[in-house]
Amino acid sequence: MKKGFLLTALGAACWGFSGTCGQYLFMHVHISSSYLTTMSMLIAGGVLMIITFINSREMLKRLIQNKRDLLQLFIFAIGGLAFSQWTYLTAISYSNAATATVLQYLYPTLLVILTCLKDHRFPQSIEVLCIVLATLGTFVLATHGHLDSLNISMQGLLWGILAAIAA
Repeated sequence: MKKGFLLTALGAACWGFSGTCGQYLFMHVHISSSYLTTMSMLIAGGVLMIITFINSREMLKRLIQNKRDLLQLFIFAIGGLAFSQWTYLTAISYSNAATATVLQYLYPTLLVILTCLKDHRFPQSIEVLCIVLATLGTFVLATHGHLDSLNISMQGLLWGILAAIAA
């Protein structure tokens, strides 16, 4: 339990750090979010493949031999991980790491709405409260409370919402 908690906290810290690093690279090195996504995914995937090859060679061999599992892994890698990372980094490039992260973390709100639609039910009162607070917080973040203007670029807002959908 402790190990799981520590690894989760470490993962969240690394995620936050990567967003800040991405923002720095966009501002000072002028690389694209597509390039950064591609490089980070290739390097991370390569490292994970090496670790898996060293520690779980038989499991890796079974994965490569099972075409269905390999296809599912590929779809998840591209449609899940890469798309999520790309939309998040693109949101950072049009806004900043903090704003993009707040926008991406609207995904639990989207999950509640989709779950209610799937289950043909209305949200519980606590779910409604969470949806209202998340939406209100996003509104304040995007407009600073002024109905007539956005505090962030429209591209930053749209990519941030796409990042929430991708998550």
